[in-house]
Amino acid sequence: MRIRQLFWAMTVAATVAAAHMPLGAMAEQPVQFLPTVQGLWGEPGNWEDYGFGQNVPAAPFDETAVIGSGGIAVVDSVYNQTSTPQGPAELHVTAGEVRILNGAALTMGDIPVGGTSDRSIEILDRLSIVGTGTLGGASIMFGAGATLAIDLSAATASPITVTGSATLNGALNLDYSGIANPSGSKTIITAGSVGGAFSSVSAIGLGAAQTVQVATTVGAVQASVVDLLTMTVNRATGAVTINNPHSHSISLDGYAIRSAAGSLNSASFSGLGSGWSTSASNSSNAASQLFEGTLGSPSASIAGGASPIVSSSGLYVPATPTAFLQDVEDLVFEYTDANVTTPLLGVVNFVGSGKVHNNIVLTIDAGGNAALLNTSPFAQEVEAYRITSTTSPLQAGTWSSLDDQNADDGTWSKSAVSGAGMLLELQEDGTTSFNNATLFNLGKIFDAGYTASGVTFEFLLAGGTDFTEGVVVFGDLPTVGTPGDFDGDGDVDGSDFLRWQRGLSPNGATSTDLNIWRSHFGAAVPSVAGSLVAIPEPTSWMLLLCLSSAAAIAGRARNRRAYQRCRHDKRCVSHRRD
Repeated sequence: MRIRQLFWAMTVAATVAAAHMPLGAMAEQPVQFLPTVQGLWGEPGNWEDYGFGQNVPAAPFDETAVIGSGGIAVVDSVYNQTSTPQGPAELHVTAGEVRILNGAALTMGDIPVGGTSDRSIEILDRLSIVGTGTLGGASIMFGAGATLAIDLSAATASPITVTGSATLNGALNLDYSGIANPSGSKTIITAGSVGGAFSSVSAIGLGAAQTVQVATTVGAVQASVVDLLTMTVNRATGAVTINNPHSHSISLDGYAIRSAAGSLNSASFSGLGSGWSTSASNSSNAASQLFEGTLGSPSASIAGGASPIVSSSGLYVPATPTAFLQDVEDLVFEYTDANVTTPLLGVVNFVGSGKVHNNIVLTIDAGGNAALLNTSPFAQEVEAYRITSTTSPLQAGTWSSLDDQNADDGTWSKSAVSGAGMLLELQEDGTTSFNNATLFNLGKIFDAGYTASGVTFEFLLAGGTDFTEGVVVFGDLPTVGTPGDFDGDGDVDGSDFLRWQRGLSPNGATSTDLNIWRSHFGAAVPSVAGSLVAIPEPTSWMLLLCLSSAAAIAGRARNRRAYQRCRHDKRCVSHRRD
């Protein structure tokens, strides 16, 4: 017998003899898991020393395992009433995680010699179970901030089993990546009784048109994979169809299409035809139908691969946004399946060009040139922006920053942390207005052949403390206002030529942009007595080139001073208030 066990048994015997109390009535002993990083459950050194040496908490000594230090206790073997070391009397995960690996088991145990413990499990933070790993006890309770994460395999069968109550709350995260073709139902909790519900359920590893539904019965919690219908919306025509992308038929006895922004033209709603009744209350916010059918046909059947037409055109008409960031492509497709107990949210796919971005957009063309444009009708005051890439390296050397361009009277400053992974600029004095009439060309931020993924764009609005996520679009750079008006001041003149010469026109210093400038030179400038404004001759171009060279020299000196300021600016180094 271990020294701790002998000493503890002698102490218990003396206490019981003196107090004449049953063994099971002793107070529990909480044992704290120590590490703030990942560690094995069965390693004695990972548990606190409370006078009997560092040991794994065990039920025979009425010891309760407490994961409250931010650590991750990894269960990699079997811990139960008969194994050595044994499982604990209770488990409390208050600030950390218990992670039970595939094939491992953790089961709460009782005090021997007729004693009992409540064998309860309390999860206030995170419990993760992989594959055939299991957790058992008398009861389990998930708190509001708890997360139950289960990595499912084909062999997974009731990862959690309790003889008494299971109280649900918090988040349930299911990972079906270990199953080749997810389908059917799996029991994830078996209990004497089940109360409450998970506040959120998410799943990864499913098919493109699949979801998971969680149902509770008196003695179990089950997760079921459901194949979904999809709805396709054509941006160009406003046509809408319901699609069954699966090989089997799906029952449909009612559906509704909703738009909080009001992007539906109910007058163009034709519906699914015979056997369907259309709601009299259809509007720009909702359109719905119920299947009336005939006697003996309580629901319609959508065959695998079928695409019945809801509206041949005009049902989707994007609403005018009423606030910045409002999404007008907000269509929701909800339907009822006679074989599923609760309504389902189908997948909505928009197709075609013309997406409405009510946001600030970073556009990157095939050559790696980029531009910023607020495509919403709401001007925004911006204090900073950053572009990050986790795939192709950003090219800080050919990036034409707002600092380089002396934008807004030279009040922008490049951050010293800018490089291959991030481009960051900060407004040093006030804000800059981003609106749908002002295009900010950023030059070449990627080499041609870059990977069109892993790129994010964020901006900091005036008075904000957190960056707002913008939109990244890959395609031709946008234009605003008069063609050739590269500086956005409303006319096409010599200053636009200077921007072209510096590579700051939409496509850089190319003959295409030069020809656009030449063909529109003088646009928006009032003519005097019908006289024509001549295109500059080569002599005039030479003068403009001289002026541009002088401006470039002065700009480089100014930018060196701004760079030195930024090197010592804590906002630049620390990404400002992010």
